[in-house]
Amino acid sequence: MRSVMVFVVAMGVGCSGFAQQGLPDHQPVVVVHGALKDMMMHGDVSAKAALGEYSGNRPWWGLGAVAGLKGEVFIGNGVPWVSQAIGPERVEVLESPSAKATLLVAAEVPAWSSHKVPRRVRSQADLESFLRQKAEQAGLDVEAPFPFRLTGVFDQVQWHVVNWVEGDMEHTCEKHKTTGPHGTLASVEGEVLGFHSLHHHRIFTHHSTNVHMHLKTKGLVAHVDGLVLRPNTLLWLPAAAGKK
Repeated sequence: MRSVMVFVVAMGVGCSGFAQQGLPDHQPVVVVHGALKDMMMHGDVSAKAALGEYSGNRPWWGLGAVAGLKGEVFIGNGVPWVSQAIGPERVEVLESPSAKATLLVAAEVPAWSSHKVPRRVRSQADLESFLRQKAEQAGLDVEAPFPFRLTGVFDQVQWHVVNWVEGDMEHTCEKHKTTGPHGTLASVEGEVLGFHSLHHHRIFTHHSTNVHMHLKTKGLVAHVDGLVLRPNTLLWLPAAAGKK
């Protein structure tokens, strides 16, 4: 573990890759370890993937939950970051290729293209609609899962870092959000990594949404529970090599 960040809250077993056959050349294979339904229905929070397999010189991007539901995962360009609670209001962020995940969604993305998000796109619902439209325009198959990124300053981010009580078998979405540090940030600069899918409800997206997103700032890695965008946000989508 080479790098450490500490964030203080201002409170108020399987692997699958989506079949590549028939997809555009620049659309990456999305790899999935674990499933939300196994956590929610069976309390299975055991390790399903080693982050070291997705770190190093290859351009892996991924997100998920630490084994035991003891933190959040953000893999950016082959660098795995893990956040964990070190108190009811404090989060420690480590660069940690030795960590294991109970849920991990990842894709190897050598190149990204940037797209300005229009002013009318503000809420997460707005984003989901725009994301699908823009992905189709960028030549991606929206019937298959794909990664995306958002960079800039966000007006508001609702977030949490899960810190599950060992042995608790009663899983709910609300408990996942509130067992560890959580809150709302305003005017926060950072990067959001997400995965979109129309067909992975209860696998890596909840039933009410087609996206799973994590935030990374200078001092925080967290699951995104809600998002309000600001004008000049950039959307990044997988692109053919050499295309910007």
